[in-house]
Amino acid sequence: SEILEEYIVTLGTEFGRDFREIENRYTELRLFWRLYRSFFGANEERVNLLNRVSGVTAWALEHALLDQCILKLSRLLDPASGGRNRQNLSFARIAEHVLEVTPEEHSEFQSLLERARATASTIRDWRNRQTAHLDVAVAHNHATLTPLTRREIDEAIETCGLLIIWVKSNYFGHDSVLDPLISLAINEIVFLKMLYLGQQTWEEQNSLHLERIRRGQDAVPERISFPNWLEEQYEELRDRLRRED
Repeated sequence: SEILEEYIVTLGTEFGRDFREIENRYTELRLFWRLYRSFFGANEERVNLLNRVSGVTAWALEHALLDQCILKLSRLLDPASGGRNRQNLSFARIAEHVLEVTPEEHSEFQSLLERARATASTIRDWRNRQTAHLDVAVAHNHATLTPLTRREIDEAIETCGLLIIWVKSNYFGHDSVLDPLISLAINEIVFLKMLYLGQQTWEEQNSLHLERIRRGQDAVPERISFPNWLEEQYEELRDRLRRED
């Protein structure tokens, strides 16, 4: 892409590629967190809507989004290298590039990185002991994790954003737009509105149906029809896919 080419020209091949990938991963993190916040961290009414439509699905979606945010954020703050000579693409690796290209500025970037790690310390502990791994003591309630708050995740994401801004400002002469997905901001709201309309229609249909039964009327109102691809239950889908394989 043109952006990647610009990064490579300015930063060099390895630094440019690594920074572009880090920026993309950070953008993904912001997207997942915005979805989580929009669905489960905005107001009680939205949570109630999701639970009315399908409580189990809402529960799974909430945990899946939160777990992804914990994992994505923790990966960005991992050390540059792990066991068995494994290299991690993280802000620590970007710090190594900064040290190589402009060593006189490394301490400033490293200070921001340490600040981000401190802000995300509870999040990383959750990743290590529950989300990516399952600590035995935690699993058996012999140890407890420090409660994780949404404010902490907000602050950790914003602090990581300062690292993106630092690179953009120091090597490109301008600050980064931290939310390039702003044009998509309405998408999750449209999704919720569609759920709301569907739930309202469903309840109205059921109320009308029950009222006719209460009055002793044999005829029932026409129910909303759905296409076959939407009616297929999980067990039916599983069996069909097995046959097709």
